[in-house]
Amino acid sequence: MATEGTATQVDETDAALEARLRRIYAIAGVLAVVWLALLAAGGIMVSNRILADRLAAAATVADAETHAIAGLIDRMFHELTAIPQVLAGNQDLRGLVSRYNAKEAGFASQAEEERRRHLAEDREVARLGSRLTRIRLNLRYDLIYVLDSRGIRIVSSEADKPAPLLGTRLDDRDYFKEAMAGRAGQMFAVARATEVPVFFFSAPVAEQDVPFGVVVVRQTAQAVASLLANRRSTSVIVDSRGMIVASSHPEFYMRHVSSVDRARLHQATKVDPDPDSGTLRDVYAQQNLRTIGMELPATGWDRRPAHGLERVVDGQPYLVGSDPLKAYPAYSLFVFTPIGWADSLRQLHLIIAALAALLGIVLIFFGARTVAGLARRRHDAEITATLNEKLKKVNADKDRYLGIAAHDLRNPLSSMRGLSQMMMEMPLEPGQQKEFLETIHRTSDEMLGLVNDLLDVSVIESGKLTLRRSDHDVAKLIGQRIHHLEPNARNKKIDLRLQTSGAQKASIDSARFGQVIDNLVSNAIKFSPSGTTVQVALSSGDGHFAFSVQDQGPGISPEDQKLLFRSFQKLSARPTGGEKSTGLGLAIVKKIVDAHGGHIDVESAPGQGTRFTVTAPLGPAPGANP
Repeated sequence: MATEGTATQVDETDAALEARLRRIYAIAGVLAVVWLALLAAGGIMVSNRILADRLAAAATVADAETHAIAGLIDRMFHELTAIPQVLAGNQDLRGLVSRYNAKEAGFASQAEEERRRHLAEDREVARLGSRLTRIRLNLRYDLIYVLDSRGIRIVSSEADKPAPLLGTRLDDRDYFKEAMAGRAGQMFAVARATEVPVFFFSAPVAEQDVPFGVVVVRQTAQAVASLLANRRSTSVIVDSRGMIVASSHPEFYMRHVSSVDRARLHQATKVDPDPDSGTLRDVYAQQNLRTIGMELPATGWDRRPAHGLERVVDGQPYLVGSDPLKAYPAYSLFVFTPIGWADSLRQLHLIIAALAALLGIVLIFFGARTVAGLARRRHDAEITATLNEKLKKVNADKDRYLGIAAHDLRNPLSSMRGLSQMMMEMPLEPGQQKEFLETIHRTSDEMLGLVNDLLDVSVIESGKLTLRRSDHDVAKLIGQRIHHLEPNARNKKIDLRLQTSGAQKASIDSARFGQVIDNLVSNAIKFSPSGTTVQVALSSGDGHFAFSVQDQGPGISPEDQKLLFRSFQKLSARPTGGEKSTGLGLAIVKKIVDAHGGHIDVESAPGQGTRFTVTAPLGPAPGANP
């Protein structure tokens, strides 16, 4: 049968399991936090290392591409510079220039239309113009033309065009002034007639190092930009004033690179001040200066690593490489390599880290659940083992109870059977017959008491004890129970005394509390020697009443006191009048007192008698059995 000890042990085991589970999940939580911290730190570190290596590799590739593109531009510009120098040595051109120089101020003073008409009628001009046209078409230049010493265009490669621009005066152009100073000239400008951005390359026509004319080759910025085309990057040519004069992507054309961003090229190329409004309008055909902002990338622990060449241009990250065109200090090359992939790669790393974090947390909590499951199974096994052990003990107790009951019932039954058989087999004297009947009656009372005690223990230990409380006079109930026990006391010449202070009302189950009174008083009589006194007392105070029984018996040893309230526990002391003892009475008393919310105390020493005191509340105690 179930016992309170078993239930308490199970409750304690459940509490230990809950504490163990809380520790398991707490450890899992700590591991999850540590995992997230390590993953965040390690993930950022690994991501930074990968990105730094990739950016360094990209910068190396971009630098190689920058140098390669710069080589192409250098070769193109060298070719564009060499062609006018070669043409300047042509004898036919030199003769034509000399002939028109000889006309002196008369020809120069004519109106442009008059000069154009005159030149158009000159067969030599037409012949040489056709030759220059073929050269232009073969080399895919925009224009080739010759200027006399006053800057008047006298020959042009425009034989295939309906209106050649002959007779135009261009002496204000820088490339003309450079060539007339005996040097090769370069210049960028938007052509006045066509409004097309072009590069001018000039060479002097000289005699004994004295220039007397100029040969000019013109190439469009678009043609130059075609060499810059690259699907992976944007290449631009920047002049000395910072203006982008050629670009592989049109959105960068005619924008401005600040002198700060060009400062690192100062030692290798020409860095002039920014163009003023007049230069901006006349040379570049622009109304406003549109500067490209090259901002340094933002830094921080949560940012990806940045390369030294990285700049943010128009909100997008680029590796910005540059290379001065060494033979042409008026120009430099900038290459913008987009690295938006670095941000995408960082996002991929973050996604991978998040998935790893999620997987780690899932594994941690799956492991925690597995460990918790093992703990629960172990707990269940322990509970099962405990209950099995208790069940074995209960079965053993049951067998012991049945053995005790059988032993205690066998002798009285045998006695009753023997007496009844004698009464049936032989005639008895009336006095002897009455004696036999009294013995049978007394023996049956003992057997009934034993059976009642067994039933009470069964009910109490199964947890099914229910009190039927009502207000009763405890003093009156004690008096009634003592009255029934007085014959036993008189038989043993024991003085049974009751001391109360009058009526005392309390909320009790009178039948069950009567068992308490009967057991304690009958035990006092049973274990007291003849001629002694049993003192019963009742008092109250502080919301409680105290019922005590004091005898003058042999007392109870400290060892026996530890066994007092156990079922079927017979102590070393024996009844003084040969009375029977089942060892159940005090166990029943303890359970009934506990159900009333009270407690029982014992004071005893060997040879000094025993005092049992029951203390219980006058009203139902909170949590007490109703």
